[in-house]
Amino acid sequence: MHAWEAIQNSLNYIEDHLSENIKMETLKNKEKRIIDVALDCGFSDHANFTGCCTYMAGAEVKETWDKTNGTQKPSMATVSAYVKSPLFECLCKHVETEYQSKPVLEYSRCSLQYGWNVKYKKAGRTLCTLYPMEGYFIALIVIGEREQTETELMLPFFTEYLQQLYHETKTGMGQKWLMINVTDDAVLEDVKQCIAIRRGKKKK
Repeated sequence: MHAWEAIQNSLNYIEDHLSENIKMETLKNKEKRIIDVALDCGFSDHANFTGCCTYMAGAEVKETWDKTNGTQKPSMATVSAYVKSPLFECLCKHVETEYQSKPVLEYSRCSLQYGWNVKYKKAGRTLCTLYPMEGYFIALIVIGEREQTETELMLPFFTEYLQQLYHETKTGMGQKWLMINVTDDAVLEDVKQCIAIRRGKKKK
């Protein structure tokens, strides 16, 4: 089934049930799983339904996901719905477009941030690692010796938050592992600039 057919089926389903008193509690009922609703609407699987609702309608699709459970690999739609921040979508689109890098979902047992994360790589190097949080996300960017000089030259142009984080982050093995809480547009721009420096590409 094509995507447009699935969307049309969803619209038809909504129209057929407009006269019914359907509440969110109905969907939260354990007897009515999201996959059941998805199949009723003509979607082939859970991920397509979740992604379509989130992207096309801005609908709040809740599902049980424990990001620390290594056996429960999420989809990008699940991660995005969990973070629920346009900043996350913006950065993912930027990295995928600017660097032609595809997201890789990985599970980490690292003490810095335990659980599932989204990693972007280019030419064998990690550009950034994104850790999903509720309402925001953390961007890990490693500043090594080759990026240090340019980063410190650009530091005065970064936000006060990033400047303070940079100075407070200890250097180990010639690297600073910046764990950046991305909560606003200004910090997002800092992250984009750091990624550009790591890639060796000046941001326009």
